[in-house]
Amino acid sequence: MTSSTTPTLSSHFVCGLLDGAARRGVDTVAIAARMGWDHEALQAPGARVLAADFSALVRLLWDECGDELIGLTASPCPRGAFALACEVAIHQETLGRSLARFIAAHAVLTQDISLAMDIEDDMAVVRVRVRQPELDPTGVLQELWLMMVHRVASWLIARKIPIARVDFPHARPAHADDYDSIFPGTHRFGAECAALHFSTRYVGLSTLRTEHELARFVQARPMDATEVPGEDATFSTRVRTMILRQRGLPLTMPSLEEVAESLRMSTPTLRRRLREEGTTYRDLTRRLRHDVVLSKLADPHLSVGEIAHIAGFADAGNLTRAFKRWEGMSPTSYRGERDAEN
Repeated sequence: MTSSTTPTLSSHFVCGLLDGAARRGVDTVAIAARMGWDHEALQAPGARVLAADFSALVRLLWDECGDELIGLTASPCPRGAFALACEVAIHQETLGRSLARFIAAHAVLTQDISLAMDIEDDMAVVRVRVRQPELDPTGVLQELWLMMVHRVASWLIARKIPIARVDFPHARPAHADDYDSIFPGTHRFGAECAALHFSTRYVGLSTLRTEHELARFVQARPMDATEVPGEDATFSTRVRTMILRQRGLPLTMPSLEEVAESLRMSTPTLRRRLREEGTTYRDLTRRLRHDVVLSKLADPHLSVGEIAHIAGFADAGNLTRAFKRWEGMSPTSYRGERDAEN
């Protein structure tokens, strides 16, 4: 069913999702045909599919089921839930806070699958539990969400987060070798619940993504099951990352010449590269200040004056004028509307 030169996965993962979709009334034989598979052949021992096709199947089943949990729970989870949780996450300062908000938003959207993050010694541990395990007998839903949490976390900080260990609540399966590409790291079977372990050193790293980048990320999710996002190839993100990691907060903006030197290129070349990506250094720094302000407005303990200082404005008045251009209202009004929505 596949070429030997491209990453593949056991059809076990596909069959688990198709079984769930069938509970939502989806014609899984027709779905398999749309994917270019023979439904019966998928059931054969040793059958495999392209890793990229598995991700395409997830997107297709989300649409067909109208359920981001693909029939593997008692109640459906509406389309857009994952994107909404990501949108909440990007406005936080650090990965730890981003994941906490992602998990909190997810809990509001569904109670059939729960996420929790704990710090245990030098490890951050994200646990995934389903309310009715009998509806996810193969564990594919829990594994899919572990994968997505890991990919989201890596994307948020623009670094591939090494996995220390993944726990699985089932015995070692025949397809266990596939976990080497999906979850590179140590694997423990027969655990109390599904869990992802990674070093706490990543929890304090800055969240770097913008709403514009989120739109592209969400459109592509979930990516190839064997692919982990890391350093973004765009110069826009490389510049943002450099500023936040080297300068930190309070935010101070280097000159374009200083940025070019840090990236080991000439100023005209960097200016051209940014122009090819549809932006300029001035626009990029404006969006960066905007994102910092939005993330800080979510903290009720910070005054507008304190946020102005953190974002590199001379005073609260300068911030307010800029914010009115961005959002059409004052920071105080924006905060009030956001609090009312929550």
